[in-house]
Amino acid sequence: LPSGTFSVAGTHAFFDGAGDRAFAVVQIEPAAGALFDYGIVRVSFESGCTGQADRYCPASVNSTGVAARIDVGGSFSVAANDMELFVTGAPAGTFGLFLYGSARGATPLGMGTLCIDIFSSPVHRLHVPVRVDAAGASSEWIDFPTLPGSARINGGSTHHFQFWFRDANSVGSQLSDALSIDFCD
Repeated sequence: LPSGTFSVAGTHAFFDGAGDRAFAVVQIEPAAGALFDYGIVRVSFESGCTGQADRYCPASVNSTGVAARIDVGGSFSVAANDMELFVTGAPAGTFGLFLYGSARGATPLGMGTLCIDIFSSPVHRLHVPVRVDAAGASSEWIDFPTLPGSARINGGSTHHFQFWFRDANSVGSQLSDALSIDFCD
């Protein structure tokens, strides 16, 4: 990004179990009047496993006054099994589900848009609903080996992720923006 078009709003660092590999997520805010591209993140590790995440489908503002945002931490390696999804900007105390599927879409749902195609492939949920904490955040680790057979994620595949949550201070439910993730072995 060109200098002066953004500011760093926050950073998060994640480490593998041995503490010798780090992955950082940097949250940026566009400068006033700057055009903001959702961008692409690329990660490469010693094994040569390279994946990427592409943010798409901006979310609508929810009852907190901001739009919920989905992020990813860990590697894109299915074999490493260390990926975690995060959401921020959701209403505190509510429950939600991390959803995923193999195709992008744009279907109205509640007060937002489901950005995973429900017509060409099934939409799956990760495990059970998660509770949003007092700061409006929640997370869930993707345990690749325990995903149901039809919902498996393999190296070389692309899947799309989104957080769907109840917005009790509004009418019904709302969704975060979405991530398209290319996985590697």
